[in-house]
Formats: sequence, C-alpha cells, structure tokens
Amino acid sequence: RKYSMALALVDESRPAPQKLQSTPAALLYANRCQAYLALQDVMSALRDAESAVKIAPDWPKAHFRLGKVHEKRNELTKAYAAFKRGW
Repeated sequence: RKYSMALALVDESRPAPQKLQSTPAALLYANRCQAYLALQDVMSALRDAESAVKIAPDWPKAHFRLGKVHEKRNELTKAYAAFKRGW
C-alpha cells in the first residue's frame, strides 16, 4: 500500500515546534521548583529552575520560576533579569 506516501504527507503537515513551548522535562523541573519553593527548599528550587531554563530557554514559565526563586532569595536584580527574559 501507500504507507510511505502517507508518512511523508503527515511529516509535511506536522506543524513546526512553537518557540514558546516547553518540553516534558522542563515542565517537570518548573513544577518541582514550585513545590520546593512551597516547602521553603530554595536551593533545590534554584537547581530545578536553572535546569528548566537550560532545557527550554525560550519558555517563559521557566524564566518566571527562576525569577521567583531569585525573588525569594532577595536577589532582586537577578529576579528582574529572569522575569524580563521570560517576557
């Protein structure tokens, strides 16, 4: 049958990834970061926020989480920079 042609058509019609999308790993790190912040474990939250930004540098939520961690650490200049990158 024409499976090869069907696969080619699907590949052509598949949209390109959006610049502002995350990955499953970045989503996991960002959400775990929030959980660590809620538990007052700021260092673990920082590690996860930095991991999320590294994995998905164009994803605003990753930068937002990093900004919230810096804000919690009273590193306001770093927080502002992270928020600005995510905007």
